Amino acid sequence: MKAEPHPSRLAVPKPLYSQVRDVLLKRIGEGEWGAGEALPNEFVLASDFGVSIGTIRRAIEGLEETGVLKRMQGRGTFVAGPGSMALDDKFCRLRLAGRPAAGLGYELDSVSGRDADTSEAQALGHGEPVGVTEVRQRLTIDGEPVGYEVSLVSVLRFPRIETQLPYGQMLYRVLADYGALVTRSVEKIAAVTADEDLAGKLGVRAGQPLLEVRRIALTIDKEPVELRHSHYNLHRFPSLTYDTFIT
Repeated sequence: MKAEPHPSRLAVPKPLYSQVRDVLLKRIGEGEWGAGEALPNEFVLASDFGVSIGTIRRAIEGLEETGVLKRMQGRGTFVAGPGSMALDDKFCRLRLAGRPAAGLGYELDSVSGRDADTSEAQALGHGEPVGVTEVRQRLTIDGEPVGYEVSLVSVLRFPRIETQLPYGQMLYRVLADYGALVTRSVEKIAAVTADEDLAGKLGVRAGQPLLEVRRIALTIDKEPVELRHSHYNLHRFPSLTYDTFIT
């Protein structure tokens, strides 16, 4: 049976392929196609949406780039899911012996609302003061604390995001549920030492060397959606590194 078209409910105009991509993501999130299931072929989707094959292909390419979809030559396009490992592997850059860290966990410290200062608002693409949600999480490997991340996201862009983070998790999976697919980031890295507050959060002594990372995460539409300030204790494990290579 042909699926009923789903409205995109966009607040601002977007290119047609971007609108199709957002609706496909919404339908995947609602369970119309589950993980491992094949999407209808491009001709069927083009008919469903009333758009050209080229528009469907651009929409699918965007979802494939972020790891939501996986195209298999000669077999079709399959759902990997917004919560797949693709986002983790690409944007959590902690590595053990050169590989994505196994046993990685997220412990939610706090979620709170506040007003962004001028520089924070500008980094998130706003020309005027804006309300933000501040998400603080501790990263662990096999239960040992290795990082502390403080993320800011716009309340207007991600309303009630606090209800989606009851226990802590990879933030970009949650942003994907809002239709914001993170595809790249801009980072500034520095070597710092732990103050008393960070020392307590990471279980180290004050003065311990840490890696500091400031990140702006961008969507496939080049929209800044997260401002993050993180600290990592790479001394916790002998082979722990932070990989800055971006594909």
